[in-house]
Amino acid sequence: MHTALHAILEEKVKNLFFVLFILFLFTSAFADEPLLPPETYIKYSNNERFYVVSDLDKGTTTCYEIIENESVKKWKINGWNSSVFITDDGMFCVIFEFLNLLPLDYSENQILFTVYKNGIKYDEKKISDVIKEKEKLVKTVSHYDWGGLKNIDSKKMILDTVEGIKIYDFDKKSL
Repeated sequence: MHTALHAILEEKVKNLFFVLFILFLFTSAFADEPLLPPETYIKYSNNERFYVVSDLDKGTTTCYEIIENESVKKWKINGWNSSVFITDDGMFCVIFEFLNLLPLDYSENQILFTVYKNGIKYDEKKISDVIKEKEKLVKTVSHYDWGGLKNIDSKKMILDTVEGIKIYDFDKKSL
């Protein structure tokens, strides 16, 4: 009888550890990662024909086109930016203020992303332009997860939001 009770208790302890392990994995998935320190970086277009260099020291974001293995400067934006994406034709650049996480004290009127066309400010969208139902935001440890960029090409940007897929059309400046 004693060994049977011992086996039952041992099985329950194993199950408890399994449940605790699953809970740990689940809560870790919603934990915030600390931001990396700012640094100069390069971001390529999907077709790798264009790239941007966001230079921390110079305080610029510059677009280059690769032509016959040479980098040719196309345009430049003043300012270093942490979340820059370039279209496959190098014409449009999107800079996110909040790539996927919003601060807990965010304002719906804050800019979510800015679009540049050939280095000139072209459009911007506020958080409220993209997220209409703020109660759908997913709370993490210290932020709200609104979604993020799924893909970008020469015509559109696809956002995967807490409200579903939203497509930003570069020509129409609309979602």
